[in-house]
Amino acid sequence: MPICSVYSNEEKDKTGNGTIVKYISVNQIKDGITLSDIKTKLRNEQKIENDKYLYHKEKKNSLSDIQKGLIDTIPLEIIKADEIDFINMDFNDNSGNSILCIGSSKAGKSTAMMALFNKYFNNKKYISTLFSVNSHIPIYNNKGDLIKINKFVIQSEQIIKDMKKINMLSEPINKWRFCILLDDIVDARYSRILNNLLLTYRNSNFSSIISIQYAKLISKAARCSANNLLFFSQNLQEGIESVLRSFLGAEFAKLGVTKMNDQISLYRLLTKDHAFIYYHPMTGTLRRIKLKI
Repeated sequence: MPICSVYSNEEKDKTGNGTIVKYISVNQIKDGITLSDIKTKLRNEQKIENDKYLYHKEKKNSLSDIQKGLIDTIPLEIIKADEIDFINMDFNDNSGNSILCIGSSKAGKSTAMMALFNKYFNNKKYISTLFSVNSHIPIYNNKGDLIKINKFVIQSEQIIKDMKKINMLSEPINKWRFCILLDDIVDARYSRILNNLLLTYRNSNFSSIISIQYAKLISKAARCSANNLLFFSQNLQEGIESVLRSFLGAEFAKLGVTKMNDQISLYRLLTKDHAFIYYHPMTGTLRRIKLKI
């Protein structure tokens, strides 16, 4: 007959509470050890085993270990703004390049946009036009011949269309290189011109750097046409989910993060403190970058 019993999470049986009873027999009792001592010892051992069980269970199911491994896989790169070298650009005579920046306001999109503009387009080869409601702020100053327009309306859309006509009628065709910068200024009303810049205007020697807050402004067809994508922090979970469903979900899954909640947590981690994720769809490249100004 057992003289005492305790419960443990170390093993499981088919009882209703899912635990097994440990027994201590009389011949296990040594001289000078009371029954109370044995019970106390067993309960202490049980508590240690329970703590170990809960720790390993939490450790196994938490994202922290996954995150640590992925941070090693996608380490943070701090790059000087005037030494950008991570963009995959294809410069030829008749095709443009597109760069798409997606993230909430104050996430660092404008800083990245202008650093990219300075690196690749701020020269005599391009006729560059910026559309921004804040085109007067210092970040846009001293940019050579950059044309700045402080709004985006129907007439603004027509300006871009007229540029395309100029190249269609030029001799040779596509004689001029245009660069369009849209900084958080295009909403759903003008999503058509936004998608055209990514889809068809590149064939008319248009390059574009587009900054938007929501991935849903981009059509499915245009998503496949973007050359380079930069993903910044999002204030709302809805914005992160949109990015994951449209662009990064499959790439995160390849890294072993398959559940949406885990992918959201990973996205927040990778984009905190004004860092951003660079994604090149053609090669599947993922990099985590922070610009040093």
